[in-house]
This record gives sequence, C-alpha cells and structure tokens, in this order.
Amino acid sequence: MKAIWHWIVGFMVWLSAEPNAIERERPAAAAAVTLARASMEPDRPARRRCQACDGKGFTVKNGARWKCQACNGCPDGQCKR
Repeated sequence: MKAIWHWIVGFMVWLSAEPNAIERERPAAAAAVTLARASMEPDRPARRRCQACDGKGFTVKNGARWKCQACNGCPDGQCKR
C-alpha cells in the first residue's frame, strides 16, 4: 500500500511540474551560489606585475631565460613588487 501511495504522489508531483519554471530555476540557483561564495571570500590585496619581467618571472638575455632578480622569479606571474 505504501508503494502505491508513493507512486501516486510522485505521479501527481510530476503532473504539476511546470517545465519553464524548472528551466529557470537551475541558472538562478547557480548564480545565487556563486554570489554567496564570492561574498564570503576574504578580500585579497591586489598584486602588481614586476616592471622588469612584466610578471613572467624571467628575463631573456642573449636568447637564454634568466630568473628575474627584481622580483626573485615569482612562479605565479603576480609579483610582490
């Protein structure tokens, strides 16, 4: 009896579902989650690019790559200087 009741309730829910509302709900929920995550992240100070290497972490001299001495060759390209 319980299985029949679950089937009937499930069928009624399926009949009452509006396809357009379901299609609008997913992007709205994803946008809400993204906004919530962005609002909870701590503010990070902006890092500047090194003027000597343009944030690459290396300079090119005579066709060879050399670790930038000005920013100490930062690996992520966002130099502290």
